[in-house]
Amino acid sequence: MVDYVEAIKRPITDTTSLIYGAVLGVLSFLVIPMFLIEGYALGVAKNAASGTPGLPKWENWVELLIKGILVVIISIIYLIIPTIVLSAGMGSMIMGLMAGDTSGLAAAAGAGGVMLLVGGILYLIALLILPIAMVAYANEGNFGAAFKFGSIIKKVLSLKYIITWIVVVVYSVVVYSVLTMVTVFMPFIGMGIAGYLVAVTGMDMFGQVYKETA
Repeated sequence: MVDYVEAIKRPITDTTSLIYGAVLGVLSFLVIPMFLIEGYALGVAKNAASGTPGLPKWENWVELLIKGILVVIISIIYLIIPTIVLSAGMGSMIMGLMAGDTSGLAAAAGAGGVMLLVGGILYLIALLILPIAMVAYANEGNFGAAFKFGSIIKKVLSLKYIITWIVVVVYSVVVYSVLTMVTVFMPFIGMGIAGYLVAVTGMDMFGQVYKETA
């Protein structure tokens, strides 16, 4: 059973790790700190997937950076097709507006609307699959593991994973909203800290699901 409470508490159980994560989160606009957090979150996922949930140490910075970059590449690969379809839909509607005639506008709007709908569905599917794909990469240490669609889809279709995905989404919305309001005069601070908390807690939860749906 996924221990949601412990996963939520996880990022604040160690003061040193929290300070590192919070500072890097605030500085994530510099990009490299963002990669470091992504790499660290993979370590959290690996621990949870191996049955020993816990925070890894902030060390091997180059390795964290490389893993973080690979996480972004995995995300791009998963999202590129939905993005292309969405862009084509937007382009079709814009071209229809520029055409000027009613029939052309109606046709373009119809085609664009269909592409936007399909692109949106594909985007949602990609976002649903991505977390477990990242955990697969973290657990096996192999980039190709993120694209083992047979085992990944099997886990994604489990009720436990769907519930956990929804929990992570709700948790993310709550954390970002609360911390942004608390730091209303400097919202980038709240958003940066929230980014770290969500990354660690989310990967911890998904790592637990990965193990339990093996």
